Order: sequence, then structure tokens, then C-alpha cells
Amino acid sequence: MWRQIDGKITMFTGQIDGVKNQPLDETWLRGRKIERGAMRLNLVLPTDRYGLVEPLLAQGGEKGFDVLAIQYVRPGFVRLLHDQLGGGGRWSEEFAVDYNQPHGLEINLPGASDGVPWASASLNAIKARPDLMAVHWNGREVFRPDLAPLPASALSVALGVNWWNASGMRSFFAGHFEQLPRLRALGSVRAGLLLSRLRSDEVLKMGRGVWLRLERADGKVASLVFQKVPESGLIRLGWMEGGRLTWIAWVEPADVDVIHAHLQIASLAVGATSQTPTWLEVEVRNKGVSAQKSEFFDGQPITAWSFENNEWKGSALGLADPVESKVVLGLPGRLRLRFQLPAGGYGGSDPLLSVGRAGAADSVFLRGDGKGNYVLGLDHWGLSAVESKPITLAPDQLHTLVVELASLAKPGELPSGRARLLLDGQVVLDVAQALYPVEPKEVVFGLNPHGMSTSNPAFRGEIVSVRAQAAADETR
Repeated sequence: MWRQIDGKITMFTGQIDGVKNQPLDETWLRGRKIERGAMRLNLVLPTDRYGLVEPLLAQGGEKGFDVLAIQYVRPGFVRLLHDQLGGGGRWSEEFAVDYNQPHGLEINLPGASDGVPWASASLNAIKARPDLMAVHWNGREVFRPDLAPLPASALSVALGVNWWNASGMRSFFAGHFEQLPRLRALGSVRAGLLLSRLRSDEVLKMGRGVWLRLERADGKVASLVFQKVPESGLIRLGWMEGGRLTWIAWVEPADVDVIHAHLQIASLAVGATSQTPTWLEVEVRNKGVSAQKSEFFDGQPITAWSFENNEWKGSALGLADPVESKVVLGLPGRLRLRFQLPAGGYGGSDPLLSVGRAGAADSVFLRGDGKGNYVLGLDHWGLSAVESKPITLAPDQLHTLVVELASLAKPGELPSGRARLLLDGQVVLDVAQALYPVEPKEVVFGLNPHGMSTSNPAFRGEIVSVRAQAAADETR
């Protein structure tokens, strides 16, 4: 039997051929309790329902519910309705749509939101009324009703159905919709490396979203996000921390599926006051394009979240990945350093790498003229330094230095008696050079521990990452 809108009870008069005695698979339903993020749908609108109102989303229960519905006003136009039990209805303005094209719908609810200030206007709106619903259609906000939805559990959300018989609308959405993946817990995060590749189908379908969400035990959140920019078609990546969103990289659409993110989480005990910085690196086609320092990791327990079909791996999750460098106990071999200059660059000479001991050391330094021009040099204790030709380096970019010193490798791994330096994929120094023997513990980055005359005590920029045993093609 079922109950109609007018309260009349109707008995089923057909025939039931058989009943399965196996329980239904409700895995998808239980998963809703642990999902995060906005609700995103791909919609195909019906073309024969003009004038009607149909449900898109309902949440709540018999004693209190909210429904988001759509009215097919006329060919080329729709408007949205927020209907609440006891609170009446609120309509959006009419807006233009193409009934013959699919559409992307994003619904942010108090209990189901990205929490990302995608633009300064949305940041102000979120701060002013974080309890409101917000609806975006194909990336544009079209509806923010001024009545807050009633508290509701995640399990009460129903898509495309008028579950609680809200008046004035049909029982079902007559078009077609596909719900896009939401965030699910990956597990606890520890010191180590997190890495992943962005999936192009996610970006193209969603338009924008959270690639990685990190939740600290005190409730603070940091997120790595992506967004397709309608004006240019570029995909931009952003890092949100402390409620502030910083855009860190812009990528061509053709390169979406070759975007990699590396998050090197430093070890830090609770209560400590200093740490090795945690860096987020973004690579496109194995080229480092951006780096962002984070102060989010302070020793508190952290849980990571991402799309269920996104592949985050690495030692920070206890999931090994062949891309991650193995712990090198011996000599490092070919080294890849990624670094950033300080804002405005610098004049003078700073150390990037020092190997050996006092009286028997070699160092790689970067000397600037204060006008954006630099030379890379190699200093061998007791001899004059050799330097590259001048190079122009931008202070707002991530730079990659590859160091090939025969003294850092096993016999036969690198050419004997030679030193070669590559900067941002280009060979800038390649010389026959005597080198002092090195012990693994005598390799130091960004410091001049032996007081060599060609360098200041420390590099004034940032050493973002170091990779030992780098492959020959890892030059960018």
C-alpha cells in the first residue's frame, strides 16, 4: 500500500512473482555518512515539461524538511525553488539554459560544503551566513536563498525525488542526472610523502572541486583545490590554509592528466616550536611549476580526504609508491634540488650544496648581481672556483638544479673526474674537475658549514625538495 498526497491509502492489487531473501547492498548509502564536500550533479533537462516544478534534492524528515526544485519556465529558461516545511518557498531569478546540453549543478549545504572561498565575493558571503544554501549552475552562482535549511542528517538526503510530498511539485525529476564523486577518508596522515595525479575526467565533469582535504584534530582544514577558469579555459590549482585560498599554478587543459602533486610532510613532535618546512610541489609533465610552503602540520592528528577514485599514495599514508624516492643510506648519486629565490632575488653568493670536510670540501654556489642575473659555481677547496655564464632567474618561480658530481656516486654511475650542473633542464656547467672523497654524512644543503670563501653562511631562498638517485631525465 502507499499513501497519496491527499492522505488516501491505496492498496496494491497486482501480482508479486517472487521476493529475494538476500539483504540489499546498502554500501553506497552507508558511505553518505562519511562523505565530505558539496553535492555535484551532471543534469540533462527534459524538454517537454514547461511550466512544471520537479525536485532536485530533498533532505530532512517528516517533521521538518527542505527541498530544492527546478521550474521549467519556458524554452531556454528555468528558475529554482527552495521550499521548507513551515517556512514557505523562495524563488531564484529566472536564468537562461540550453535544454539540449548537459549542465553542471553544485549544491553547497551547511552540512555538505567544500568550504572553499572560490572568489572574494563568495568568501564574504560564506563568512556572513555560513548556514545558507548556495547553488551554482555551470560554475555561476544562481541561487542563495536567505532562509537557512533545517538541520538534517547526511542519510536523509534524496536526489531527484519529492520524498516528503512538498506541495506544488511533481514526485520525481523527469530528466537524467549523474552524481559526481564526493570526498571520502583516505586515512590518518603521518610524516612522509603524499603524491597523486589529477584525473582529467574529474576536472572536466566537475569544473572545480577539492583534490585533497586535510582535517586536523582541532577542526582546522587545509585543502588542495582545482578550478576550470571559464574565460581562459585554463585549469588553476590552489592551496587553502587558515581560511585563505592562494592560487599557485595555471595549467593548459591538455596537460590536466599529467599534473602531479607532491606533499612532503615534515616530522614534528607536538609542542615543538620549529620544524623542517612542509612543502607542496606541483609538477606538469615532470616539470616543477610551483611550490607552496605550509604551516598546517603542527603534530596534531590529521585525516586526509579525497575522491574515492583518486589515487593518493606515499609513505605519509603508509602506501608505498615507486615514484617516491627510497631512503638512501649511502652516497646520493645524481641529486635534484628544487629551490626558490627570496622575494626580489639577491646580490652576493649563497651556498646550495656543500660536500666533504674542512680542508677537503667542494661546494655548489649561486651568485647574484641583485638585478636578476646569476651564475652557478663550483668551488674546490684550494683551487679557484669555476662558474657558469650569467643566467636570468625569476624570483617568483620554482627552479630545478641537477648536480652530477662523481664523488657522490658509486664507481661507474657518473663520469669520473667530471662535474656537471643543469639548471631548469639546461646544462650550465660541464667541466673536468678533481673532487674530494665524500662520506654520506658529509652532504649538506643550503649551508656553508666549512666557511668556504665563495659563499655566505646560508642560502637566503628556500630549498623546497631534494631527490637522491634522480633519474637522468629528471632535470626540470
